[in-house]
Amino acid sequence: MTNDRQKGVVMCEQCRTVYAVWIRPDGRRYPISSHNNCSCDERARVVIDKP
Repeated sequence: MTNDRQKGVVMCEQCRTVYAVWIRPDGRRYPISSHNNCSCDERARVVIDKP
């Protein structure tokens, strides 16, 4: 269901990678593309833009 998510942008505080994610209402984040994300610990990722 696309109504249950929003697009957002996160940045990894460890490697400084910035990429687009889907953000669920419960706060979980999922990369939109598997090619543009990092493999660092998910807790290091902070939302820097969200509609």
